[in-house]
Amino acid sequence: KTSMRVSLENPLIPPDVLRTDAQVRQFHYALLFHPLPNGARLRPYLAIGPGLQLIRLVDSVQSSNSLLKFAFKELNALYSAYRFGGDPPLEGGGIFQPTLHYGGGVKYHVTRRFVIRADYRETLSAQPDFWTKSYTSLVASDIGDGRSIQAGKLEKYGMLRQQRMSLGVGITF
Repeated sequence: KTSMRVSLENPLIPPDVLRTDAQVRQFHYALLFHPLPNGARLRPYLAIGPGLQLIRLVDSVQSSNSLLKFAFKELNALYSAYRFGGDPPLEGGGIFQPTLHYGGGVKYHVTRRFVIRADYRETLSAQPDFWTKSYTSLVASDIGDGRSIQAGKLEKYGMLRQQRMSLGVGITF
């Protein structure tokens, strides 16, 4: 979860009115490159690959396909995210978009079967666009006291970058 902030140019509307929580769900596939041979005690690696992400407001409810729900859970999650991403984000939908995932890390074999892993990954994607699909409903919205919202031009500032570091333990066979 993350907090989504909206900046307004009109001081008559308190900013807390448009503050809400957002959720980002991601699926990635990474190709790993190991410069050292298999069996080395310390084994660094580089990772790169494509991904998909769904960004939605927490209040939005995602539907699912009843046929895929029980048989193919992973396929159902991707199908539901794709369908959910088609609806306007401010009207109960989400933003479904491709990503690029890259990073690196190191595996250290403490024993032959016990491994400690640390890595850093970054995900790049386009900035989420919450406004364009909801523009017609935003222009028509009345916020009370004879005031209405006038949606301006969408401004995007570069790519959306999400970094994360992780540490894990594993058992090899």
